[in-house]
Amino acid sequence: MLKSFTKSVFIYGFAPTFGKFIGIFLIPIYTRVFSPDEYGVIDLFNVILYFFTVFVNLQIYSAVGRYFNEIKDIKNRQVLISTALWNEIGLSLFVIFFISIFSRSINQQLLHNVQYNNVFLIALLWIPVSCIFTYLSVIMRYEKKPSLFLFVALVQIIVKVTVSLITILIFKWGIVGIFIGQIAGDFIGSILFFIYLKKYIIFSYNIKVLKKLLCFSAPLVPAVLALYFNNSFNRFVMLKYLSLEAIGLYAVALKVASVFSLIGGAFRMAWNPFMYESLERSEHKKMFIRIYKLVMLLLIILVICITLFSKEILMFLTTEKYFSAYPLIGFLSIYLVLNLFRQIVGIGPKIVKKTLYDSISIIAGVIVNILALYVFVPIYGIMGAGYSLCLGGLVTLGLSWYFTYKLYPINYPKILTICLIFFMFFIAFFNKMFDVNIIFKVIIVSGLFLPILLYYRSRIKEIYSSLILTRNKV
Repeated sequence: MLKSFTKSVFIYGFAPTFGKFIGIFLIPIYTRVFSPDEYGVIDLFNVILYFFTVFVNLQIYSAVGRYFNEIKDIKNRQVLISTALWNEIGLSLFVIFFISIFSRSINQQLLHNVQYNNVFLIALLWIPVSCIFTYLSVIMRYEKKPSLFLFVALVQIIVKVTVSLITILIFKWGIVGIFIGQIAGDFIGSILFFIYLKKYIIFSYNIKVLKKLLCFSAPLVPAVLALYFNNSFNRFVMLKYLSLEAIGLYAVALKVASVFSLIGGAFRMAWNPFMYESLERSEHKKMFIRIYKLVMLLLIILVICITLFSKEILMFLTTEKYFSAYPLIGFLSIYLVLNLFRQIVGIGPKIVKKTLYDSISIIAGVIVNILALYVFVPIYGIMGAGYSLCLGGLVTLGLSWYFTYKLYPINYPKILTICLIFFMFFIAFFNKMFDVNIIFKVIIVSGLFLPILLYYRSRIKEIYSSLILTRNKV
């Protein structure tokens, strides 16, 4: 089972998620083309666009995934998938029409000018294209066609990167080139997925089916919105106390740390289908614990490496005007890893179909984060945004763990988790306070993790073997 899960992560997880976070690998270009102020504008626009995509998709693809395997009849599957798809298309068109009416006001309120209003209007087109691509990619996951899935994901990434680079470097279109690249990549990917999945798509919009889907997905929306505010509201607080340049620095630090968003997104794409399929097996709880321990170990090793070498990473990827953001990378990485832990330990409400508890745990963490923002940002600047995120992440993780224990008890290792989280924070503060020589950092990493890697070598060999198996089958 572990090999099957690892295969799912790399085929159905990393491929589509890699495309969404391709910006990580374009940092060397973007930071040499755009100033921190312009990078701040790009980040703010992305934050706004993501906010509206939540209202478009309503997490309905999660509900489709939940019922896909239960419905065996092809006609009923057509109604299920088509109803959700037409709902997303209709909502997305309504949303971009509504936002376009108030686009100048949005730019005036956020940026205090309308210089980028035309860029914003073009960027709005990404909302429906992105939602459709995400939805179809999730459906494709349940078809279990790894070769086709990887092909479409690769084409989407190539188109996105190629168009972005051409529009930015050759046509000199500036910020708008980034969004044109995103639109082009997701549009081509959607067409390719649609060609294969057209057998499921008919002109059907069943209200009863929609209500059934929304009964599952609607309770998840507050949680997603809460996560949005948890991840994005800090930009607006920073804009109040700091500047666009500070937001640009924060955005670059987040891009580096979002390697964990890449991992988290890949994990989420594979985890939910795997989790639901595993419930039929008697030993599924032991398997969940085993996966959690292994994921936790590998992620913490990666967090500490990225934290210690954060300054060197920025020196390699960016220019000098972005270097001051390096201490923030460690804390943002910790927050993203805490969120990934939550995906594993917080499965109880989903299993028993009481998803409201997901929203409760996440909203509680968001409230803590937002309150802390108004205390930490005026005192610590952009570092305060990292501190508050971590504090809120700890609250959400704790409550998710508690709800799972109450609703569907799984004995995840508490003491080990607490010790490793504490160690991550220790390294992050150490990196912030001391400018350590790179040779000494290498010694620290080697001394800390060589014994761990040797101890877990059997599990690492198992993952390596599954990756070889995956490559050979693909």
